Amino acid sequence: MRVTINTSRGFDAQTTVLQPDGSFEFGGLAPGKYEVFASVRGYRAPPWDYRSQTERPGTVEIDRGVDGFVLTMDPVK
Repeated sequence: MRVTINTSRGFDAQTTVLQPDGSFEFGGLAPGKYEVFASVRGYRAPPWDYRSQTERPGTVEIDRGVDGFVLTMDPVK
């Protein structure tokens, strides 16, 4: 199980392993907007309608440490 973060411009990605308690951490990120997504066997990200004019789930603005960020995943049926 892995969690990946990349800039909203699509480069400079980092990947880390999801801990048993569900936590994860990235270091050395410059302030800015990032997309975070997880890869967990048997699960997928919830659907997102690009026409909704909202940001993708998992988009976060980082200007300091972020605690309590939650990624929701749906079981694959």
